[in-house]
Amino acid sequence: MVEWMYEKLMLLFTLLLAFFAPITLIVYMIVFVVVLDCFTAIIKQWAGYNYKHKGFRRCFERWSIIRSRGLKRTVLKLILYVLFIMAIYGAEIAVFNSSVYITNFVAFLIIFTELVSIAENIDLTFKTTKFTVLVRRVRKLFEDKLLDRITMDKDKYDDKINNKGGQDYDNH
Repeated sequence: MVEWMYEKLMLLFTLLLAFFAPITLIVYMIVFVVVLDCFTAIIKQWAGYNYKHKGFRRCFERWSIIRSRGLKRTVLKLILYVLFIMAIYGAEIAVFNSSVYITNFVAFLIIFTELVSIAENIDLTFKTTKFTVLVRRVRKLFEDKLLDRITMDKDKYDDKINNKGGQDYDNH
């Protein structure tokens, strides 16, 4: 009985792993930017902290900045992001029977949101606004390019439907 359950669980795990294999790079990228955001937030807190002690105790005082509540929120955010991407990918496959880039678009929004947070942390650490402005400009550029691509694809589709772009099949 135990062997049968173990086999079935391993089969289920293997099937899930194979199903979600196309989005592993997206998941790795999301994990990377969330962890990087956590580190930059900790560094930002260290840079803005006013120390009460000097010497050896100052070392331990620095680590008291890190709160378990903040790390808990980071882990929760990471889990929710990954589950959300997996759910969107599953729904995309179920509805369209293939990937139509909805998952990629949602991952793009999540990653750039985290990049803006990282840039804000770096800006507050170094007391500047250059990084945030740069990331927001890059995000705007990608959004504009994506919007152009979507409208271009829609125009090509409309041309095919209306026979504007191809041969007129009614007049042979």
